[in-house]
Amino acid sequence: MKWLRDLWTEPASSADRNREARARLFIICYWFSTVWLLVATGGNLLGGHASRSVSYAMFVTIALGTIPYALVKRDRLELGAMLWLGGSFVTTTFGLAMLGTIRAPALGFYLIIVLCTGLVFGARAMVVSVAAGSLAVAGLIGMENRGWLPAPDYRVTFTQWITASAFFACVGGLTLAATRQIRASLAEAEAEVAERRRKETELREANRRLEEALNSVKTLKGLLPLCAWCRKVRSDEGYWSALESYVSTHTDATFTHGICPDCQAKLVGGPDCKRA
Repeated sequence: MKWLRDLWTEPASSADRNREARARLFIICYWFSTVWLLVATGGNLLGGHASRSVSYAMFVTIALGTIPYALVKRDRLELGAMLWLGGSFVTTTFGLAMLGTIRAPALGFYLIIVLCTGLVFGARAMVVSVAAGSLAVAGLIGMENRGWLPAPDYRVTFTQWITASAFFACVGGLTLAATRQIRASLAEAEAEVAERRRKETELREANRRLEEALNSVKTLKGLLPLCAWCRKVRSDEGYWSALESYVSTHTDATFTHGICPDCQAKLVGGPDCKRA
């Protein structure tokens, strides 16, 4: 259905092709991350040992994530993406703190944040997100070692299996979808380049034909010294030549000889006269 396809990939149209492609990549990241959060939340509920604070943080992330998503759909890519990535970073850090340890599948969401940042904002922003994630993990490690975090629950349940499986599927699907989107953008760019080359070739051919046409045109300009009696034309060298010869020499025109009605009347007595 078209509305579902538009909900999945189509941002607001933009004159900037690169910006529109980045908006599509953000939407792909958003949906894969949202699905992962939903599945992970379901795993927490089924496992029965997850912290309620973590589940609440996931629900808040999903609910508030619709606001940046709506901004991106309305061609507010930078603002929407920054809000979503920043909010995801904060809720991920909060969730890990409530779990009491970084040794949890939720730590992998930092990887998703790094991937999405690189796809939407480029290499420099990705480096910043890597540094922020590294500092957050270092801070959580220090807090855990000092006993500032809640006591972690190290029991392995159905929750870990669901969360890890959903994470694998999310990262794999995100990578595949992003790769396809990048390939589609490259194909569009290559098609545009090929079309420009074709038009340039046609333009060069048209210019060549025009130059040939202009080169084949010879125009007589200025005053021609013409004899009033014999109708000969004097050349620049001072030679007199018949009008037909002069015109044929200086242009691409040639002459064929016939007789006009007036001359015919003078020579043979008119078109209606009878020969003796």
